[in-house]
Amino acid sequence: MSDSHPLPTSPGGGGDNDAGRIAAIFDVDGTLIPGTSAERIFLRALLRRGLLGPRRAIGIAWALGDRRGKLNPLKAMTRDRIYLSGMDAARMREFGRELFDRKIMPRLSTIGLAALRQHQREGHYIVLLSGSLDFLLQPLLEYTKADLLVTSTLEVNAKGRFTGHIANTHPVGRHKASLMQALIEQRHIDLAASYAYADTAGDIHLLELVGHPVAINPRAALRKHALERGWTIKEFPLARA
Repeated sequence: MSDSHPLPTSPGGGGDNDAGRIAAIFDVDGTLIPGTSAERIFLRALLRRGLLGPRRAIGIAWALGDRRGKLNPLKAMTRDRIYLSGMDAARMREFGRELFDRKIMPRLSTIGLAALRQHQREGHYIVLLSGSLDFLLQPLLEYTKADLLVTSTLEVNAKGRFTGHIANTHPVGRHKASLMQALIEQRHIDLAASYAYADTAGDIHLLELVGHPVAINPRAALRKHALERGWTIKEFPLARA
């Protein structure tokens, strides 16, 4: 299992030789997709389509509905992605692309997309960052023409089926910041002049990397931290329900 995340560029992206380039890093889940994540949308769609076996479906339905305690059973269940073990990778990628068009793209914040477009007009290097699975957000990379997508990827066995295990560094919490450090080294990014947009206290390490951190739709912990640090706070509302 690899411990490093590949850093691909999109056809519309900037090159590797732009020394001192300004980046705009956009967390996706809860930021460009307000109030939820691409993977929650995916899980609900799998349940509706009956694409999970009964045992997996019951466990995921319980996890999605649980709000009683501090523990998050959905996070525990999807730390790898055991719920996808044995499933055909090509079929899931096709389903993910269909789901983006039907369910994910309509939830994108128009204000968030406008901010991204403004950075593009200014020639900034656009990074999309998410703990959700790559095949759910590859269409977002293409739709926005961002320069880079950093996500979770799954191992695929010789039969073309997911093993359920993450094949790269899972971009959540502190790992988001460490992955961006690798980006900085490879893409010659000027941190002090760069921007990051994110929505949770788990993103604080990422936000602290850049000269222009922006807390989006922040909950109490991130809002408090942002106010103490004098960070910009913005709302990226849903495009529509």
